[in-house]
Amino acid sequence: MRAENQAHHWGPPSAASTVRANEAHDCYRDGDFAEAAQWCEKGLGCYPEDFANRHFLGFARLFLNQLESCRNEWACLLAHKELETAQRALLLNNVAWVDLMIGGTELLQEADRFSQEAVKLQGSRAPYLGTRGSVLIELGEADKGLPLVQRAFEFNTDPRLKALNACYLVIAEVRRGNSNAATAHRDAAVKLDPNCQLLGKVERELAQFQLRSASLAATPERSPAAIEAFSQMSS
Repeated sequence: MRAENQAHHWGPPSAASTVRANEAHDCYRDGDFAEAAQWCEKGLGCYPEDFANRHFLGFARLFLNQLESCRNEWACLLAHKELETAQRALLLNNVAWVDLMIGGTELLQEADRFSQEAVKLQGSRAPYLGTRGSVLIELGEADKGLPLVQRAFEFNTDPRLKALNACYLVIAEVRRGNSNAATAHRDAAVKLDPNCQLLGKVERELAQFQLRSASLAATPERSPAAIEAFSQMSS
């Protein structure tokens, strides 16, 4: 998983917009997402069609938890007909990721379609496989999704993005019933990025899993079939 952060351009942007995109990238790297957004907005004022500034603006919005605004920026880029294959794959991946972050049935369905298409276009890219794996985990296919997210986790060097991968590894392991592995991945995510956006979701998943486990442990002499039925009703 993760939204992929690369810079692409349609045609020649102005020198002024390029300078602002570079400033935005530096702010993003340093974790100053509000300042990064301001630089992107200045760049778009110079050259509204600059891919890099609008793309980085989406990233700034993502890490500011302005998820709908983030999605709007990337969807705006995705709507352009003249996109190159790499650009389209990048944006399909990124929109799929923010769809996951926002949640809801319709956006999950869109994330499923978009992540499949991104992987079809550029299936060798680990970040796209990570997003696809995260979608599969949300769709209840943790066994299929986990190795894809693990690949993205190993590929990523940015601790913020690596933490997001770790969080989906937690969710996968919870849904596979592996408490120790889930807890280890949660601890890794906290160490990588204590402010990771998915930590709240992860803690809720772990708490629900522990509650189900405690309920089963408190009720002895259940048959395997009864335990399986209880697990399904509680999930």
